[in-house]
Amino acid sequence: LWHMPRKRLEFEPLRDRLLIAAGRLDDSIGGRSVMIHKDAKRRGLYAYIDREDLPSLLASFDLPSPDASRAKRVRTTVPQQALFLMNSGFVIEQARALASRAASAPSSASDAISGRIRQMYRLALSREPDEQELELAVRFVTPVVSEAGNTEAFAVAESETLDPWAQLAQVLLLSNEFTFVD
Repeated sequence: LWHMPRKRLEFEPLRDRLLIAAGRLDDSIGGRSVMIHKDAKRRGLYAYIDREDLPSLLASFDLPSPDASRAKRVRTTVPQQALFLMNSGFVIEQARALASRAASAPSSASDAISGRIRQMYRLALSREPDEQELELAVRFVTPVVSEAGNTEAFAVAESETLDPWAQLAQVLLLSNEFTFVD
C-alpha cells in the first residue's frame, strides 16, 4: 500500500484547478448554482445540472446521468476530452491568465525570463522546473524571428494568435502532471 496508483481528475476538479492556476476561481461559499460549462468562475461544486438537457461537454467527461443513482462514476478516455482541453476558449483564456499572472511576479531584470517560467511552474504544477525543463522553456518562449523579420506565433483562429507565453502556459495546464493526482 506504499504506492497510490495515478488517478485522473474528474471534470469538475480539473476545471477548478484550471481556474485556480489562472487566479480566477470565485471561492465564495453558498449562493446559487451556475452553469459551469458556460465560463462561470464558481467552483464545480455549484454546478447547475438540468436533468432534461445535460450538456454534451459534461457527458463527454463522464458526468453520470442525474436521473439514476450511481455508486461510482464511469471513467473513459475519449478524443472529445482532449479536443475540448486543446481547443476550448475557456482553457485558452485560463492559459492566457496564467501567463499574465506569472508575468506580474517579481524577478530581477537579468533573470526575467527564467523567473517568469519558474513562477508559471509554481502556479500550475506547485514545483520548480528542473534544469532541462527550464532550458527548453527558455528556448521556447524566446522570440523566433523569421526571415521576413516577423515574430512567429501559433495561430489559434484566423484572427487570433497565442503568444509563446500563453502556449507554454497551455502546455503546463494540459500536462499529465496537472490532470492526474499521483
